[in-house]
Amino acid sequence: MATETHQHSDKHLREAEELTIFGEGPQIELQLGHVCNNRCVFCVSGQLTEERLARQIPADPVLEALRRGRAQGSRRVTFLGGEPTTQQSFMPALELAVELGYEEIVIFTNGVKTRKPEFCDKVLALGGNYEWRFSVQGATREAHDAVTKRRGSFDRIIEGMRYLGAKGQDLTINLCVNEESYRSLPHFPALVQELGVRQIHIDQVRPADAGTRTMEYFREIMPRYSEMAPHFDAMLKGFDAIDPEFDVNLGNFAYCQLPQWAHKIHHDGQKTFTYPADGDGLMAAFDKYPQKRHDKFHPPQCGKCVFVDQCNGVFETYAELYGTDEFQPVTLDRLRALDTGQRFFVQLIEPLLAPFVGARAPEPWRAVELFRNTRDRVLEARYADGQDRRATLAFTPLEGMGPGSEVHPPLLRTSHYRVSLMVDPGVDPRELVALMRWAEARLAEGPGVTVTEPVDLVRLVAGFFTPARLLKGQRRIERLAAAVAQKRRFGDWTHADTRPLDDGLGAVLTVRAPDEASMELVLELQADEARPLVGVSYRLGAGATAERARPVVAELMQALRG
Repeated sequence: MATETHQHSDKHLREAEELTIFGEGPQIELQLGHVCNNRCVFCVSGQLTEERLARQIPADPVLEALRRGRAQGSRRVTFLGGEPTTQQSFMPALELAVELGYEEIVIFTNGVKTRKPEFCDKVLALGGNYEWRFSVQGATREAHDAVTKRRGSFDRIIEGMRYLGAKGQDLTINLCVNEESYRSLPHFPALVQELGVRQIHIDQVRPADAGTRTMEYFREIMPRYSEMAPHFDAMLKGFDAIDPEFDVNLGNFAYCQLPQWAHKIHHDGQKTFTYPADGDGLMAAFDKYPQKRHDKFHPPQCGKCVFVDQCNGVFETYAELYGTDEFQPVTLDRLRALDTGQRFFVQLIEPLLAPFVGARAPEPWRAVELFRNTRDRVLEARYADGQDRRATLAFTPLEGMGPGSEVHPPLLRTSHYRVSLMVDPGVDPRELVALMRWAEARLAEGPGVTVTEPVDLVRLVAGFFTPARLLKGQRRIERLAAAVAQKRRFGDWTHADTRPLDDGLGAVLTVRAPDEASMELVLELQADEARPLVGVSYRLGAGATAERARPVVAELMQALRG
C-alpha cells in the first residue's frame, strides 16, 4: 500500500470538484480556475491553492467556451471553481451568459461573496435566471467549518443564502460527504426547511478529485458506506416527514447499503461537458460522467444485484482501503419486501418485460432504447420506424404515477402496470396497430402478468383522423360492404361473411368458390388525406390463384361502383 506523496500530475490539474447536477437539456460546466478561499478536505482546488499552484485564468477562453456552447445548443451553464465568484472572469462570463440567452445559469459557490448584499444585487441586476448552488459542507457549523478548514465559513454561507432567499432566488445545496460531515446529515432537513432550499445533492469523496493524497489521508476522510448509512437513513426520514417529494439526491452511494431509499440514489446524470481550467485558460471539454467513473468497478457479487445496471460500482481506492465484503447484492425478493409504495416500480417490473424487451418487433419497427426513470417511476421503451420516427411506450404504476400520466392516458393495462403511448408526427397508424398488437402479445408472456384491459385499437388509430373524415369513412365502408352482401354472387363465387378489421376502421369481406377456395376484399379507412377516403385491397386465400381471382375481382369492383 503506497504511502508516499507524489508530484501533481496533469490529470490532477484537470480535475476539480464538479458534482452531479440534474436538469433538462444539454449543459456545459466551466471551471473558472482552481483558486479558492477554502481548503476542503476532499478537493483538489484547495490543495492546489495552498501549494500556490492555482492561478487566475484570463476571461477570453471562458467567453469563447460560452459562445461555443450556446452555438451548439447548450441551454444550461454552470460556473465552477475553486470559488468561481472570486475569479477575474466571473462577471464578464456571467454578463455574456445572460446576453447569449442561457436559460439556466448555475453559480456553484461557497458563499464567500454572497454574504455581501452589494455583490448579490450586482449579479441580480444582470437579469439572468440563476440557480445558486451553495457548497454547504455540513449541516452544522462545526461540521462545515471542519471540512472547509475555515472558521466562520458556515456563518458566511448561511448569511448569503438568507439574503438571496429573501430575494426569491432559487437555492440548492451540494456537498461531498466525508468523515468530518456525515454525522451532521440528520440536521439537513431542518436547515433546508429554514432556508427555503429547493434541492440538495450529496456526493461521495472521489479520490481522483481530491488531489495528490496518500492512502493514509484517504483512510482519514473516507468513511465506510455502512458507517454512513444510518445517518443517511435518519436524514431521509427527516425529509420524508417534511415532504416525501422533496428533491434530495444521494449521488454515487451504494444501493445495497440503503435499498429502502434506492429511489433517492443516482449514479451519473444528464449529458454534461466540462471545460477544466489549467494554468493558462481552459482545456478541451470532456464528457463528464464517463470520466467520473473511470476508477470504479463492480466486485463479482454485484452481478446478482437488481441495481447493477444503475450503479457504477466501488472506487478502486475505497476497495483497497476496506475491501468489498461490505457490498452484498440486493435480490428481487428483498426489494419486493421493501416496496411499500411502489418506489421500486421500475426495478420490479423490468424482469416481467423480458419477453417484450428481448423479442424482435414487427417491421418496420426496431428497438431504439430502454429508458429508466427510477425517481418518477417510469420505464420507456422506444421504437423507430424506417424513417426514424419514434413510438414510445411508457410503463407506469397502476395508480398513474409518473410525468405525463394524465396527458397520455393508458392504452393497455395489466395486473402489474399500465402502458401509455407517445408517437412522433407522420407515423403510419396501421404500423402503429401492428406494434401495439405485438407489444400486447409479448407483454402477456411475462411471468405472472395478466392483461386486464387490452389495447383499445379504435381509440389508438382514431387520433389520426379528423372526426368528420372518420364518420364519413365509416359510413362509406358500411355502404360498400352492404352492396357486396346484397349482390351476394360473383360468378360461381359467393359472399360468405363480413367482419370488422381488427382496428375497427375497416371491414373484411370473404367470398368463396364451390370448392372452398377463398378470397378477401379489404376496405380500409385511409389516414392520409391525399389518398382516397377508403382503400380497397384483396388477399388470396387457400386454393385461389391470381388468374382464377381476376374475373371475381372485376365483379366485386363493379358491385362497389354500383
